[in-house]
Amino acid sequence: MSPQPAASDLVEVRHLLSHTWGVCGLDHPTRLEDLYDARAAAAHMASHMPWWEPGTASGYHLLTYGHLIGERVYLLTGLPLRDFAHQHIAQPLGADFQIGLRDADAERVADVIAPTLDFDPEALDHDTAAYRTFTGPAFTASAANTAAWRADLRAANGVARCPGSLTAASHTAAAGAARWQSSTWTAA
Repeated sequence: MSPQPAASDLVEVRHLLSHTWGVCGLDHPTRLEDLYDARAAAAHMASHMPWWEPGTASGYHLLTYGHLIGERVYLLTGLPLRDFAHQHIAQPLGADFQIGLRDADAERVADVIAPTLDFDPEALDHDTAAYRTFTGPAFTASAANTAAWRADLRAANGVARCPGSLTAASHTAAAGAARWQSSTWTAA
């Protein structure tokens, strides 16, 4: 049985795409490692009640967006988001873009250098969406340098050279605009 949002009668794909679903983070306790099994994490996210009525407010779905979209892509195509993006976006466009980092490309990627800023999510009001987003689960920038993060964390680990990223984004946006303007919108 596929996971469905806890408030599935209220959730539409547009809510996922526009960061208005209302599940910006996960309830505590949640560990970063809980996100590395993408399908299990998506099912866990889908079981959460939204923090607001979907579509009525916006909040950046920092680490949940890719899992939620990825699960919908999987249910529609049978492909993990990583494979779908490669086969249907990057490869046809010749874009040097991927979700997750293939072992063969590891030497082409620089490590993330953690910023030197004094930000402690624990200092935020614990009743806010910001606190729940940054701590559900908590992570640091250096986590992006780990093999587990680079494998397939979906929205948080797109890997590209700048031209590849721009190629994938511009063609995806242009194709979407063309379809939106046509009298009949069809999936590619």
